[in-house]
Amino acid sequence: MRILIDNVTIVTMNRERPLISNGYVYVDKGMVLALGEGEPPEEYQFADYIIDGSGRILLPGFSLGFADPVRMIFRHVRIEPTKLLGLIESITSKREIHALFGALLASLQSKGFTSVTVYAHEPRIARALARASSDVWLRTRVVLPSSDRYEVLSEIRRASREVSEPDAIARGIVSFGIYVNDDSFKTIAVRYPEYHVYVYSRYVGEGAVPKNVIALGHSDMRVKRVVIDDFDAYVIGDGFGVMKSPVSTPTVLLLKLAEAMGSKEGVYEDSLRVLTTWNYVNSDIGLGEICEGMSADLILLNFREPPSWPMIVKEPDSIYKAIVEGDYVIETVIVGGEVVVDKGENLMVGRALINRAKPIVDELCKAIGAKLV
Repeated sequence: MRILIDNVTIVTMNRERPLISNGYVYVDKGMVLALGEGEPPEEYQFADYIIDGSGRILLPGFSLGFADPVRMIFRHVRIEPTKLLGLIESITSKREIHALFGALLASLQSKGFTSVTVYAHEPRIARALARASSDVWLRTRVVLPSSDRYEVLSEIRRASREVSEPDAIARGIVSFGIYVNDDSFKTIAVRYPEYHVYVYSRYVGEGAVPKNVIALGHSDMRVKRVVIDDFDAYVIGDGFGVMKSPVSTPTVLLLKLAEAMGSKEGVYEDSLRVLTTWNYVNSDIGLGEICEGMSADLILLNFREPPSWPMIVKEPDSIYKAIVEGDYVIETVIVGGEVVVDKGENLMVGRALINRAKPIVDELCKAIGAKLV
């Protein structure tokens, strides 16, 4: 699909050209083909889909460095994950569990996330997440645990066969990773160089580290790294994710990160970079900055109407501050060059999916003594 967004303020997250006022972005074949200031070239105005960006801000979609999808579903109640896994196993069928995770991913997408890395506790959940992410068209890396109970590569192949859209894997909408909970991570990373291997930073140790390894927790520059849950442990340049924390809203994450960074100059820009640039750099998923040749994973924020209007800004940092504070409506979400949320409505998830997921949630709520609002 050819998409033109014009008359828009562009927050590129590129340090050399951080802000373009009254600009345009042209998308074709899933990539950002061109961007600039002023009127777009005439040939771009024959796009299939034209979006007027007046009073709006365009920026890279948010990326979540690591997350537990089971905890996210029940983020507002306190319950042990092992109990939840048991309940999901006993209550849901194959089709139902796909609907459950599809509803979750659609919720994240509507909040402005265009890419997420999710931990699949067991192969059945991995298969459901692979199917759900291709249906919803949310860029998702499904991370399976390496286990003595099954051969992880076989389970990745089984999960791949659940993908409903033929080109979802080729276009990077669905990808896979491996979680290792001991110091054998180097062996596995070398054995499976085509997959990212996740390991807690305490196992990294000394010496060379394969390039496909991602440390969960702060580590040194030898390895890509994603801090999990601990805002105070965050160091500039790390990615960030949530496992035990119930947070799934970008604004809350951005504000907590900004608070942890302190009152130094540029804190709002740095906070915003975590969920855009640095999660991309450390996880190789998503869009780090808006520039020509990058994947079109974009979000359009409406500042033209309440609750954000009037938005009065003087310099780029005031725009970063407004985004971090979250006084806007997420109007449009584009993933891989496809419009998936338009005028606030999720185009990928119909009422049928929600209707399939609702009875499952009702039954799970009954089992834990909770209720669905």
